[in-house]
Amino acid sequence: ELEKVLEPLYSTKSFGVGLGLPIVSQIMEQHEGGLELKSEVGKGTTATLWLPLVRTAKR
Repeated sequence: ELEKVLEPLYSTKSFGVGLGLPIVSQIMEQHEGGLELKSEVGKGTTATLWLPLVRTAKR
């Protein structure tokens, strides 16, 4: 089911609307970053987020 969690309105719970991870994924893409999900049965799921490093000019 891991591939479905980024689909809007998908949820395995009886509460909530299933928009959290799709929104996070969209925001990360808009900022040229990313979201990676890894899951192991019996151990849990790890979410890794990354954003590009931006260097600013010295003033």
